[in-house]
Amino acid sequence: MTTTRSPTTPAVSRPSLQAVCGCSRVRRRLSDRMEANVVDVLDELYDKARAVLESFPTDKEYNDTFSNMERIRKSIRESVNELIRKLDSYRSSMIVRLKEQQAQLQTQEANINVLEKCFERRQAELSELRNDLEERTEERDLSKEQISQKRALLDEQEKQASAFNVGISRVKEDREEFTKYLKMVSPPIDL
Repeated sequence: MTTTRSPTTPAVSRPSLQAVCGCSRVRRRLSDRMEANVVDVLDELYDKARAVLESFPTDKEYNDTFSNMERIRKSIRESVNELIRKLDSYRSSMIVRLKEQQAQLQTQEANINVLEKCFERRQAELSELRNDLEERTEERDLSKEQISQKRALLDEQEKQASAFNVGISRVKEDREEFTKYLKMVSPPIDL
């Protein structure tokens, strides 16, 4: 290799003729190989593109699929609308049932309030009856006590009366005896 120098540029090596020829052969071989590779790659790419395009549906298949999907969409929409109607009906019936239950609850609460007032009134009456019963029991106990006291007093008075009767009968007997004695002792007085 020979090198030439100019005063302003650095030294550049020039390839020899043999080197240049060898490179061109290599280039040709590479170029042939690359062309073959590119052709192979393009063939493969074309085949794949064709396979992809063939996998796409035809207009008839697309229209059939579209009409089938449209029919499915309509049936789904009808089913959904039917479900919505059923749910609305169920919701309405639940609202009516809930209102009925609330009315029943209010009625039951009113009944409970009435029963509570009645219970309070009955409890007041019961406490009055208990108080009255206690008073009557006390009165009865007092009456029994008074009766027993009166009976004791009556027994005492009967004893006193019988003792008094005995005393009277003794006095009568004494008087009769005294009268007999006087008759015997004193002469009869004429008036």
